[in-house]
This record gives sequence, C-alpha cells and structure tokens, in this order.
Amino acid sequence: MSALLIDFHTHAFPGKIAPRAMSNLSHASGGLRPQTDGTVQSLKVEMDKDGVDMAVVLSIATNPQQQ
Repeated sequence: MSALLIDFHTHAFPGKIAPRAMSNLSHASGGLRPQTDGTVQSLKVEMDKDGVDMAVVLSIATNPQQQ
C-alpha cells in the first residue's frame, strides 16, 4: 500500500482575479516566483506533475474586509 500525498498549504483564485492576485502576492513577498498561475487548473497540473494526490486550498485575506 502506498502513502497518500497531501499538500496542506496551497492557494488558488478564480480565473478572473488570479493574474492580479498572483502579481500582488509576488510583489508583497519580495519577488518570489509562484509555482502556479494561481488558478485551480494550474494547481491540478502541478499536483499531477509532483505526484500529489490531494490539496488543501487556503484562502488569503489581504485586508480586514476579506475576513
């Protein structure tokens, strides 16, 4: 029996806001390059490539109104 690989820290955004969200997060992190384009589809592609079976998608709040 093989182990189930679960990534417990991922992020994804609706396609309409993903480009801006990823750009803003990259800038806020000091220019770190994201692994995906921020969409669920690109997350799934990376998961398949890396052999990840499941992922937990965490929301991001960048201001108090998003809580």
